[in-house]
Order: sequence, then C-alpha cells, then structure tokens
Amino acid sequence: MVDFMILALLAALGVAFVAGSLGCLMMWRRLSLLGDTLAHGSVLGLAVGFLIGASPIVSLIGLTAVWVFLLWFLKRSRWATTDSVLAFLTQSSLALAILLFALAPVGNPNLMSAFIGNILTVSREDVILIWIVNGIVLSLLLVFWKKWILIAVNGDLAKARGINVSLLEFLFLLMTGLFIACGIQVMGALLAPAFLVIPAMAARPFSKTPEKMAFFATLVAVLSAVLGLWFSFEVDVPTGPTMVAVALSFYVLSYVITAVVKKILRKKVLSFKKE
Repeated sequence: MVDFMILALLAALGVAFVAGSLGCLMMWRRLSLLGDTLAHGSVLGLAVGFLIGASPIVSLIGLTAVWVFLLWFLKRSRWATTDSVLAFLTQSSLALAILLFALAPVGNPNLMSAFIGNILTVSREDVILIWIVNGIVLSLLLVFWKKWILIAVNGDLAKARGINVSLLEFLFLLMTGLFIACGIQVMGALLAPAFLVIPAMAARPFSKTPEKMAFFATLVAVLSAVLGLWFSFEVDVPTGPTMVAVALSFYVLSYVITAVVKKILRKKVLSFKKE
C-alpha cells in the first residue's frame, strides 16, 4: 500500500511543479481552451495504444506530438480562426478516440479511466517518464520565460526584437501537449486542463508580477496535488476530481480573501476621510 501511494504522490508532484507556470502562460496568451484540445488528442493517443498493444504513456506522448504539429500547422495556414481550429481538433479527436476504444480488445481500460484518470495504477516507469518529460518542460520554461512573456504581451514587438515567435509558439504547444499527456495519467483528459487553469486563476489576485503569479500558481498546484491525494485516499473517492476540487477551493478562497481585504481597506479610507 505504501509503495503505490508513494508512486502516486511522485506522479502528482511531477505534474504539479509544471502546472502553475505553464497555466499562467496559457492565461496570458488567452489560450485556456488549448488544454482541452490537446487532452482530447491525448485520449486518441491512448486509444491507439490500447488498440495496437503499445505502452499507454508512450502512445499518449507520440500522438500528442502529432496533434501539436497539426494544430500549429492549421493555425499558421490561416485556413480558419484559432477558436475554429481548436474546436475542430477537439471534436474530431474525441470522435475518433471513442471509435477506437470500441474496437480495442476486451479488458483494456474504459473511457471513464481515460477521462478521469487513475493515478493509483501508475508504475515506476510511468513516474520516471513523467518526471523526465516535465523536467524538460520546466527547464524550457525557465530558459525562455521572458521571451514568452513578451510574446504574450505584444507578439509584434517580440518579432521586432528578433525573437523567433513561430518556433517558440510551436515549442509552447509541444510543452503543453507533453504536460497534458503526462497529466492524463494523473487526473484524466477531462480534468488535466483544469489543473493548468485553476491554480493560475487562484494566484492572480495575490500577484503583481508574472514571476509571483507563477510562484503562487505552482504552490496552489502542489498543495492541491498533495491534499487531493490524501483526501481521496481517506474518503475513498476518485483522486483526479479531488485534486481539481481542492484547487477550486483555493480559487474561491483567494477571491474571498481579496474581497474581504478590499472591503476593510475601503472602510479605513472612508473613516480617514471623515476624520
């Protein structure tokens, strides 16, 4: 029992340490729905892996990379708007995944496992791969952090300064796809994108700089992963939804605290003016 809980904790932390910073960049670039598109593409990869008998996480990462390239190509081709491309890939991959799951041999994990995850079944190899992949993603975030912030603020200015915006955009999509592929092992396709967005939203009220927002978002993600895993084990409920629910509670708490602080400060200002 101890072994599988340690593996589950390591897998959750491997995802959580990246979720905060990556989620902040997604929010700043107004690409919050990107996670859903790549998550559905990852489910398609999972279905392909089950059908051909390949390792689930390897097939996840492989087809997610293909989906990232397709998304990047369609966005650059300007055949359709960004939201149209996201919607097209989301629904197409979902339909294909359901069909492939129906063709998969009996005994493979069902759709519910793919959509809400099952972190308690991760193996040592899965945990090692999750940490390697997310370690690479985190390293790239640190190396290109300022450039991605500039692109989020003003892409034209970034181009004028000689930054290869197209390459960094592809790299950003690939990093997000790799995170989602690993996140599906932890909390499933339906909830992995939420773990990118919610911690970033929870950190926003307390952050005056991009770095502070990324730090607080990472803190929220890590606490959500640890507390969610512990609570789900104690109460015997699904782990992925519990982690997201804990992150949601942090989001609500952050805005309640912000509202209370603003109200107190407003009263002090009014009382000072009266005096």
